[in-house]
Amino acid sequence: LDRLGLPRGQVSFDESRLITAGSSVRAGDHFFIRVNDGNRLKITVEAGDTMRSLALRVNNALLLKGTAVVSRTAGDGIKIAAKEGNTIELIAGSAGLDALAGLGLEPLKLDANKQAASTAASMRRFSLGLESGMNLEDKLKSKTLTYQLGSAIETVKTAYMTITGTNMRTLSSLDQRALNSYQSALFSR
Repeated sequence: LDRLGLPRGQVSFDESRLITAGSSVRAGDHFFIRVNDGNRLKITVEAGDTMRSLALRVNNALLLKGTAVVSRTAGDGIKIAAKEGNTIELIAGSAGLDALAGLGLEPLKLDANKQAASTAASMRRFSLGLESGMNLEDKLKSKTLTYQLGSAIETVKTAYMTITGTNMRTLSSLDQRALNSYQSALFSR
């Protein structure tokens, strides 16, 4: 652990429902909603927001012209729908502060009179799959932990590629050297 720069001690396996903990969205990121071609209303993600609190804020902006509900089918998400006779436009936030993409939503116009009446997004969660109580006291446990850490590295790579939309094959030489260094530290004896 020291070679990786990781702290010693108890690892917490509690799962956070905070938007900022489970996505690339940060406090202060925002997007806009326009209802029936009216004024743009700014929806800002706050540090303690969950999908439920964000859905409540979106519903307040929609003024009964649409609905925003929490969806947990493929991870925490939000579903926004326009009610009959209404249109809702989702508009990206300012450059570098756009929350739509991090929430899995795209800028679009929802029209209850046309096909695109609702949109849904979910935040994909990644689990490292590390068992509690693992230690390096005997050979079998240390070998099992080695395989679990290898799997965890692959999970981190997948999460990184999903969140950033990049391909690991396009890493810079500096990033590739850092990755190789971490891997050798994990698997060296």
